[in-house]
Amino acid sequence: MKIIISFIFGLLLTVKVFGVSPDYPSIFAEDFTKALNVVNEIKGQVFAQCKLMSADAELILPIVFPELLRYSLFRDSMEIVTMELFYISFGSGVNDFSVGIFQMKPSFVERMENLVSTNDAFKEFRNLLKYGNPQDLSAVRKERLSRLMKLQWQITYLLIFSKIALHFYPPKPDWTKEYMIRFYSCVYNTGFWRTEEFIRQTMELKIFPHGMGYIGEQYNYSDISVYFYENYWKNMVKEWGKLNKSH
Repeated sequence: MKIIISFIFGLLLTVKVFGVSPDYPSIFAEDFTKALNVVNEIKGQVFAQCKLMSADAELILPIVFPELLRYSLFRDSMEIVTMELFYISFGSGVNDFSVGIFQMKPSFVERMENLVSTNDAFKEFRNLLKYGNPQDLSAVRKERLSRLMKLQWQITYLLIFSKIALHFYPPKPDWTKEYMIRFYSCVYNTGFWRTEEFIRQTMELKIFPHGMGYIGEQYNYSDISVYFYENYWKNMVKEWGKLNKSH
C-alpha cells in the first residue's frame, strides 16, 4: 500500500513540477491543421534556402510556427489594402500591420535592413537587400511591401533574422536544441533589439495568441514552438537529411 501511495504522490509531483503539455492540435483545431498544411507546402523551399544560406534548418520553422497558427488570409488581405493606402505614403510610424504567413511587420524588416547596412557582421546580405531607388522612400516602401507578400522573401527575411539572433544572443554551451527554439522563438516574437533579460522574462508569459490585456485563457508562444519541433519538425528535418544524403 505504501508503495502505491508513494507512486501516486510521485506522479502527482511530476505533473505539478513539470506540467503536462497542452493538446495544441485540439485547442487550435482547424488552425493547427492549416498551419501543418502550410509547413508541408513550404518545407522544401525552407530546406533549400537554409542550405543555400548555411542556416540551421532545425531552428527556422519552429520559431515562427505560432505565427502560422494565427495567420488569417482574410485579415492579411485587409491589412495589405490598408498598407498600400497608408504605409507606402507615410511609413511604419502611421501603419505597421503584420504581413504574410510569418506575420512580419515592415518596421521589423526595416530594423533588419538598417542593421545589415550598418553592421559589417551582416554585410554579405547587403546586395540581397538593396533597393533600386533607395532615395525614393515611397518606392522603397512599395518594394518592401511587395517583398513581404512573397513567400520566398519571407523565408529569406526569416533566415537573416536567425543570423542576427544568433549573433547577438549566441547559444550557451549547455543549451539544448529545445531551449534554443524556446529562446529564439521569443526573440522573434518580442524583437531582436530587446535585452536578454526582457526576452527571458517574456518567455514565461502566456499571452498567445491575443497578447497582453486579454482576460481569457492563453498559451505560451515558446511552448508551442517546442511542441511543434518535438512532435513534427524534428522528424521532417531527419527525413530531409536522409533524402539530401541520397542525392
